[in-house]
Amino acid sequence: MSLRWQLIRADELASPEVGRWEAIRHRTHALDSPFLSAYFVQAVGSVRSDVRVAVIEDGPRIVGFLPFQKHGQVGRALAWGINDRQGIVADPELVVDRRSLLDGCGLSVLAFDHLAVADVERLGVHATIQPSWTAELSGGSDQYLAERMRAHPGHFRSLERKRRKMERHHETELRVNDSDSEAMRLLVRWKAAQYRRTGRRDRFAQRWIVELIELLRSSQAPGCRGMLSTLRLDGEVAAAHFGIASEETLACWFPAYASRHAAFSPGLQLFLGIARAAPGGVHRLDFGKGDESFKPILSNHADAVAEAELIKPSVVATAYTAVRRPGQWAERLVLERPRLRSGAREALKAIGWMRGVARPRHPGDDLGD
Repeated sequence: MSLRWQLIRADELASPEVGRWEAIRHRTHALDSPFLSAYFVQAVGSVRSDVRVAVIEDGPRIVGFLPFQKHGQVGRALAWGINDRQGIVADPELVVDRRSLLDGCGLSVLAFDHLAVADVERLGVHATIQPSWTAELSGGSDQYLAERMRAHPGHFRSLERKRRKMERHHETELRVNDSDSEAMRLLVRWKAAQYRRTGRRDRFAQRWIVELIELLRSSQAPGCRGMLSTLRLDGEVAAAHFGIASEETLACWFPAYASRHAAFSPGLQLFLGIARAAPGGVHRLDFGKGDESFKPILSNHADAVAEAELIKPSVVATAYTAVRRPGQWAERLVLERPRLRSGAREALKAIGWMRGVARPRHPGDDLGD
């Protein structure tokens, strides 16, 4: 099989290509993620000018797609920094030569930080693998909750006590597919405050991300629909989450809660409420990778994603490697050692605290994650 590569902009994806894309995605369970949908690619392409799609052809047939961001000869995964599932949309048996891929995309370097493990194997690339956490709900919410209770009895008994106390003291309401624009603005403000407080990069300081979320919020595309959920106490939002959903998977993207209600664990209560509601045919909550303590507690399954770079020898690749490798080595050193990771987290919090001292306080900054 001799593959050909056609490089196009996201806005050049026409209905036949989108239809073919979604047909391929529907055939493979591992591709059921809104981040791998053609509609997500089109949405990102509408707010970023650097989005490209490599259309993979075998003779007259389109056999796959690879979306990415292109800057000269250096490429990065689509929606870098907020995309939790990346890779080639193709049948599992498609064999792709990584050098041909780079040549076809006009790249010397292509970097991923949430690459599907199937593509690590497909491309034969060295990668750093991390677990990616999911809650599988196909057996029903009762089965899921009973299973989690058996796995973490102390945590779930505590959450149940908090839920009962919350319901005794407050009128409680869960809204899935909440259309309240003020709740969405509140979530963005809370999340930005959380990023500052924890010393992390504020994603909402990037205009394209704000524009993308606003666009996806109104999307009802079957492979990528926006979903805002809120937990309200006495009519006021206590926790909120915005994610995007494919046919079966809700990507848990941006959660936040009011710290004044922290005693009730409102963020976890909201996720459990979403699991019980199983909205719009959703059978899976995808929490993504990361070492946050709530993820293994709420998850009954972990697959894997990878950090990987495809590189071919060139002046550009040499320069890229010289700049990137020291930082990558240091990051990997910290992530692989719990004590260093804990120390790094505390350092980030201290940086966030100093930012807060230097920055005028916003009314929403008393709110937690």
